[in-house]
Amino acid sequence: MRQKDIMEMNKQGRTVRKLDAPLTPEQLKARAAENAKKALDGQKVADQRQKDLALLGTYGSEREIDVLRDKDLAQVEQRRKFLESRVEEADAKVLKATNQLEFYIAGRSKNAKPVIGKDGKPNVREVPPQIQADFDRAKSDRNNLDLEIARLDIDKKDITTKYAAEKDRLRRLKTACALARC
Repeated sequence: MRQKDIMEMNKQGRTVRKLDAPLTPEQLKARAAENAKKALDGQKVADQRQKDLALLGTYGSEREIDVLRDKDLAQVEQRRKFLESRVEEADAKVLKATNQLEFYIAGRSKNAKPVIGKDGKPNVREVPPQIQADFDRAKSDRNNLDLEIARLDIDKKDITTKYAAEKDRLRRLKTACALARC
């Protein structure tokens, strides 16, 4: 419901001042939301301006961005090579643990012949907890290495995307600055 405007009159009945009607609760909420949106938009513009100034201050040319990108990618690639060398070690540990596990599961003696029990059936020996733990740890280490290598692949893509965006933004800023004759 819209309220009427308030008019202030003097003793002669002439309008001295006209005041807008008080706002309804819905109008107050709408105005508050609009003010909050304007403040947020203003903050976004200020943040972007600050980022743009930092970008212009940090890089003198696109070549500098390429150099930093290559440096960051080289670090990721170095980490990947290190992890891949550890994969070989982890595979060897998994193979050793698997062989030990199979030795107990198959119930074989050292000369690879089945040990036959009194009842004529091969004896299946219980796997010692330490060997099972070694096998589980080796498998877990190998899986963790695979996950870390996958994370490095994601990091490589993120680095490439980040520097491509910075390079594009720098190019646009320099073009805009040249057009505005900064």
